[in-house]
Amino acid sequence: MRRLIFLWVVLALQGTKISNAETTNTELPSFTAAIAFASNTPPYLWKDPTNQQIIGGSVDAHEQIAAQLGYRIQWRFYDLSKESKDLADEFKQGKIDLFINHLPKTISPQTMIRVPTSSFEVTLNCLIRRDGPLIKKDLIDYAQYRGITTPITIYAFKYITQKHPLADHLGSLAVNPSLEANIQSVLSGQADYTVGERHMMKTRLLQMKLTDKLHVVNEPLGHLQTLIWINPQSPFADQLKHYDQAIQTLHSNNTFQRIKKYNMQKYIRQYQDTL
Repeated sequence: MRRLIFLWVVLALQGTKISNAETTNTELPSFTAAIAFASNTPPYLWKDPTNQQIIGGSVDAHEQIAAQLGYRIQWRFYDLSKESKDLADEFKQGKIDLFINHLPKTISPQTMIRVPTSSFEVTLNCLIRRDGPLIKKDLIDYAQYRGITTPITIYAFKYITQKHPLADHLGSLAVNPSLEANIQSVLSGQADYTVGERHMMKTRLLQMKLTDKLHVVNEPLGHLQTLIWINPQSPFADQLKHYDQAIQTLHSNNTFQRIKKYNMQKYIRQYQDTL
């Protein structure tokens, strides 16, 4: 049964994969996209254990947009906490055309073209113990309990929409950069809940085989649009008139959803024996 499900996912994605001819066509314009990476955040970004290459749904989604619009992407992965100055220098030298999701603090948002996208439906949710004190509590009551999250999630709170009232009462959250460590803190009772992106937490629970002990609360704290920040001096700005249309097409035909599901399963297959 598992093999049949996997085969269906692969077949469904065949129409969304970019062919070798498209990705290596040197006649297409090339743009450099910078995206933050500090640790594995499946299904969006993680290191392939076979070759240490960074892969995932975020890469696949933007490669698919590039294929639709006829350009190539050169990827610049960076650590948000360590490389802000380097990124700013590269940006000033015209070496970076766009940033995906996060913008380094050394670059002013006012100097960029901010473009919300709908490539992935992203929500911030809480994860709790099934036998813990919050299982029968309303979400707003979590403010009285011990929470923990990651620095990237704290950053994401700036951009959430449809915000739940609890989101304004989370100033005392403890911070740990590792989602896996935060999940373990909830499991051990050192924290009552953690806040993170819904699909990232679900993927980790499946990998860690903890779905019988931990639960991702369905009610979200808020919705998060994926963003791109475009260098207004870059020729990539000319792509804007077609960019939104390409995203809407890929969203409406469920390409992005298939990419997400495919990468959730791929990560679990690659890492299920590492814990």
